[in-house]
Amino acid sequence: MTDGNTSQITNTHYSGGFQYTEDHLDFFPHAEGYVNVIDYSAFHYVYTYKDHLGNIRLKYTLDPDTNETAILEENHYYPYGLTHQGYNADHKFFIAINEIIELVEVTSIMDDKYKYKFNGMEWQDELDLNHYDFGARNYDPALGRWMNIDPLADDSKQIDVSPYVYTTNNPIRFTDPTGMKWEDPVEAKKLQKNIENRRDKQQNDINRIQNKIDNKNLSEKAIARKQKRLDNKQGRVDEMDKSIEDIDLLDKSEHTFRLVGGGELNRVTQGDDGVINIQGSSDAIHIHEIRHVSLSLSSEEGMQFSNESGYLKTTQGIGLLDEMEGYKAQYAFRPGSLPFSVKNINEFNPSGRNRVLMTRNIGSLNHKGKPVYKEINKLHKQYEANGTYKRL
Repeated sequence: MTDGNTSQITNTHYSGGFQYTEDHLDFFPHAEGYVNVIDYSAFHYVYTYKDHLGNIRLKYTLDPDTNETAILEENHYYPYGLTHQGYNADHKFFIAINEIIELVEVTSIMDDKYKYKFNGMEWQDELDLNHYDFGARNYDPALGRWMNIDPLADDSKQIDVSPYVYTTNNPIRFTDPTGMKWEDPVEAKKLQKNIENRRDKQQNDINRIQNKIDNKNLSEKAIARKQKRLDNKQGRVDEMDKSIEDIDLLDKSEHTFRLVGGGELNRVTQGDDGVINIQGSSDAIHIHEIRHVSLSLSSEEGMQFSNESGYLKTTQGIGLLDEMEGYKAQYAFRPGSLPFSVKNINEFNPSGRNRVLMTRNIGSLNHKGKPVYKEINKLHKQYEANGTYKRL
């Protein structure tokens, strides 16, 4: 970048959230903001407050002089990203003066290295560009338009929209951090390919079993056993086709999705950056959670998230039928991944008896001594108390 005051060229280096000016570390991220670094000896925690779109509205820290909380910067944004002017203009940053760390006002010759603002993206003011760096594209908040063509400009859902339009002209509801439906399209395609491979394997098994039924002199009992296996495999094939349709449905939505690995709990949440996080420890779990997203997208209310937990809301009542759908998709891909025993995919059909048995399977699941599904657990306890299970 070029210093507008001295015309001096400096290099900024980025490494997984760690940001350097030349060989000096300026800051690195923590869960609620970033750590400001001065001469590799002074580390100061800065906390950021973000709104539902990931806009950084407030930065605050502990003033090393007064030992009290101090606001470093406060910003309020118009829908397309320009900042309100004329109030809350104070902007401070850390600096070492005679080896004493102080908070000082930003000036034309002393600037804050941390420039992440609208949608959590970096403000690029070198050479008076005044653009936001969204990674693959640059964005001009004065125009509300990209400076580069949308990478999905030829997508069927966007064919009638200018390739320079930001969030289909709805910046209050949507963000567009990568320009892609999936933050990492390679991961999404890999998951879809894995589903197709397992589906094709099951289809080959179906063909082999059917060939034995048709061409071998088997007893009625043997034919019945093979037919039962064939029906289960066919049900899994049909369900995996549905999982592929789920991914296609997410591709057609207005949202951006991120596949997140690991974590103790599997869930769907919306990040501060507006991206929908689909968290799971395996492909089977991701397929389960994607089914929940698909059900939400297809519902009248659309995707909604709980104010209390931040998790994706259920589409039907206490969520039993939602979870039966999720576990059914998971079983179809890998039966052994379920946390309870299921012998046949038909056990997920929402008939009266199956629904009651699934209430026991799902409602009895616990994590660290607490029920995973609180409302379903209540129904499970009710069924235990009134003898519903015993009457099956």
